[in-house]
Amino acid sequence: MPRPYPHGLIGLFLLLTGSLACDRSSSQAAGTMPYPPTTMVPGGKVIAKVGPVEITSNEVADRINRQSPFLRSRFTDPARKKEFAEQEVHFEVLAQEAWQRRMYEDPRMVKELKKLMVARLVETEIEKRLAESIGEAELRAAYTASIDEHQKPERIRLARIVRFVEDDKGRKNARAILEKAKAEILAEEKKGNSGAFDLLAKKYTEDDTTRDKGGDLDFLARTELEAKYGPEVTQVVFDETKVGDIFLVDTPDAVVLFRKSGRRRAVERSFEQVKPQLMARVQRERRNEAMKAFIDELMKAKAVTFDESALDAVEIDLSAPTEPTKGLPASP
Repeated sequence: MPRPYPHGLIGLFLLLTGSLACDRSSSQAAGTMPYPPTTMVPGGKVIAKVGPVEITSNEVADRINRQSPFLRSRFTDPARKKEFAEQEVHFEVLAQEAWQRRMYEDPRMVKELKKLMVARLVETEIEKRLAESIGEAELRAAYTASIDEHQKPERIRLARIVRFVEDDKGRKNARAILEKAKAEILAEEKKGNSGAFDLLAKKYTEDDTTRDKGGDLDFLARTELEAKYGPEVTQVVFDETKVGDIFLVDTPDAVVLFRKSGRRRAVERSFEQVKPQLMARVQRERRNEAMKAFIDELMKAKAVTFDESALDAVEIDLSAPTEPTKGLPASP
């Protein structure tokens, strides 16, 4: 399990920035920066000494107690506890050797250090900016703003085949064509062809807006259907038919063969029911806003320039293989 910040090798690099300011002239003469202290938990008995570092009982206990209850229970065994402490010693030996070899100057290590410092900076700065708790009024405002997500009317899904008419003769012919289409659809479905309506809608419909979709209208609420076809047709479609039915309906300018293919029940979630989700959403939004404000402040303070035209010089090699990721090693 990786060490938590800032203990271990990662901690060494995070503390590097502080150590660089300590006795720079003498350290440069020696060729190596002074090794930064890594003791994060004071006190306790010294279990081991590795160069300038003492590994104490409090340090080991802190490391163990940061792990899950299941893993912690394993270290009640003295042998496992000893093994864990030995791994800590081995890790510190490796860290000091890496430091002596000046691996902190490796560009990859500097890049990893930047990532860790940015993560720590963001964590501390955003926590500071979000210190104010989220109140009931803010949550209720979020609920009202997203009411359509929590209060949804019943919806049905329809597909249609439309034949437009201008007079009674045209209506009679349209009904005959759609009765034939209905018979063909039912016959094909009896053979196991579940896509028959979609196929025959493309053949028979005169509605260009839904032909390519096999007549599909997607899900519609009662009010949406009333706006298209009026209350009488809506009552038939919503209340007098069931999912799977195929039926003819007359409208003022057309005869329509409908298929009722689905139904979604109404959704009515109260404020109290969605309060945990609202809390998470408001926290996420506040965090994003705080992060944007922080970056904008830094961009302005550091007089950042950005030449978009220079991106043209960035060449993307799609044929190059992916290089394996090489980062900092994890501690035991």
